[in-house]
Amino acid sequence: MPWRRVLSFGALPILSALAPLLAVPSITSHLGADGWSAIAIGQSLGFVVLAITTGGWGTLGPSLLAAEEDRPTLYRASLTARTLIGLPLTALFAGVAATLAPEDHRRTAAVMVVGVAAWSFGPLWYFISIGSARWVALLDAGPKVLAALVASVLIRDTSDELVYPVAMITVATVSAAAGAVMLARGGQGIAWSRAKRFIAQDAHLSLARVSTAAYVGLSVPLVALLAPSAVPAFAAADRLRLLASNALVSVAAGLQSWVFVDGVPSLRRQRQGVAVMSALGVIAAVVLVAGRPALERHLFSGVTGLTTGLVAAHAVALVAIGAAAGLVLQVLAPLGRTKAMAMSSHLGAAVGLPTVVALSVAHQSLGASVAIALTEWIVLLALVLAALRRRPSPTVPA
Repeated sequence: MPWRRVLSFGALPILSALAPLLAVPSITSHLGADGWSAIAIGQSLGFVVLAITTGGWGTLGPSLLAAEEDRPTLYRASLTARTLIGLPLTALFAGVAATLAPEDHRRTAAVMVVGVAAWSFGPLWYFISIGSARWVALLDAGPKVLAALVASVLIRDTSDELVYPVAMITVATVSAAAGAVMLARGGQGIAWSRAKRFIAQDAHLSLARVSTAAYVGLSVPLVALLAPSAVPAFAAADRLRLLASNALVSVAAGLQSWVFVDGVPSLRRQRQGVAVMSALGVIAAVVLVAGRPALERHLFSGVTGLTTGLVAAHAVALVAIGAAAGLVLQVLAPLGRTKAMAMSSHLGAAVGLPTVVALSVAHQSLGASVAIALTEWIVLLALVLAALRRRPSPTVPA
């Protein structure tokens, strides 16, 4: 087990995940519960755009790069495909965010969508795929921390709620431009044709990301629509779970190339990877529950009503998310089992969306949180069954 890789790709995603939290105390203390709700709605819908736009690049990146001699053309194709999908989706969901946000904060929610979605066009998938922790730090984690720190200071000084989303847009644009300059120059192929071919060939995986984004990213907007008073508390718990799950998935992605031995997935390494990710999910859940009082008091300024029950439900979801990340990125993706991954995502959306709707109406924020936990465990069960299904596959024992 490459513990150095685990630590490097663990620390960076955690740093990147914690970055938005640096601005939260300023947001909650100076903009209040309604300002926080608007930011959270914008972040959630921006995440939907981010998840759909990145498609299969993050999941299949190591395999694509391993088989590709003309990497500049591949990166241009990736950037072209993400642009074709991401720009119209960003405009659409910015309008949705403005509709759902509290009346005096609609512009903020819309711009926040752009601030999150702008990271769709960056080089993160490429540098994680090749195992370059330094460039992940320089072009993802570092800029996010910088944006949050600057925004935190400016919000305290000006009480301008647009500061944070504008800062995110700025650093994301710089990161995307730097990635394009570094990775897209040269090559012989035509990126436009390859981008269209990738979108067509991997439509089922992209649809899976749509399903995942639906039950993960739309939970806050659904609660805003069905139980508006529950948004501050639910959004606080949901944001903590989402940030932790992003860190878990990034660690799993950083380990993906390690499971290959001489170009073939190693069964022993796959099992070790799943075990490590399962343990990390448990650790994240324990930390989340134990830190709840301090998080509510210091991070959310005591304005959200974040309860132990809410956090516990999202912690239960995190345990499943850790194991699921290991199964997807260490087992199913290296074996090319994209249809199995897609089916688990579709199942999650089919169960998650109606369950969030039903339980949020009946039990508001706690009901929606239980629905999220239930959905993640159902998805995990589907992934376990897919991984255990007997089927000839190119694996080696060592």
